[in-house]
Amino acid sequence: MESKRIIDASIWRSAIKVFDKEHIISNDDFNSLLEIARFSPSSLGLEPWSILVLQNEALRKAIRPYATGAQRQLDSASHFVIFTIKKDLEATSEHFKHINLDVKKLDETAYLAFVSVFKEFQQKKQDLTDSRKRIDWAGKQAYIALGNMMLAAALLGIDSCPIEGFFPNDVETVLEKEGLIDTKVEHIVVMAAF
Repeated sequence: MESKRIIDASIWRSAIKVFDKEHIISNDDFNSLLEIARFSPSSLGLEPWSILVLQNEALRKAIRPYATGAQRQLDSASHFVIFTIKKDLEATSEHFKHINLDVKKLDETAYLAFVSVFKEFQQKKQDLTDSRKRIDWAGKQAYIALGNMMLAAALLGIDSCPIEGFFPNDVETVLEKEGLIDTKVEHIVVMAAF
C-alpha cells in the first residue's frame, strides 16, 4: 500500500509555474522538507550543499531580473529555496573538516585516514582534479537532496517546481551584497519553489 502511495505522489507531482498565493505551507511541513534534504544521502557523506530559504519579498524582487525561469514562482510561491554548493571541496577545505570532525566526530586517526581516502577518490576514482569538475560533482549531490525534498512535498500534497533558468553570477552578486552567501566558497546550482 505504501509503495502505491509513493507512486501516486510521483504521478501527482508536476512542475508548478504559478502557485496559489493563499496557500501557505505550515512551518512544520516546510521544516520537514528541510530535514528530508538534510538527511539526504551524499557521496562520502560530505553533504556539499547549503539551502537558502528566500522568504524576503524585497530579495525575491531583487533576484527576479536574473531568474528568468522563476518569474511567476518568485511572486507566488509560499517558499522559495536556493541550493548552493561548496565550490572547491577538498580535504583541506573548512567544509570537509567541519563535516568530518564536528559532525561525524572522527578522531584524529580516522580523520587522517579519511583525508587519504578522499584524495584518492578525487584523483583516481572520480577524476575531480579541477574546480569545474568538483563543482559539477557537488551539484549532483545537491540534486539528490532536491529530489528527496520534492518527493516528500508531493507525499504531503505540496506543489513544487525545480528551477534552472537563472544567471548564477548575477543572483550570487545580489545575495552576497546581503551577506547571505560567500562567492569565494559557494556557487548556486539550482532553485526550487514550493
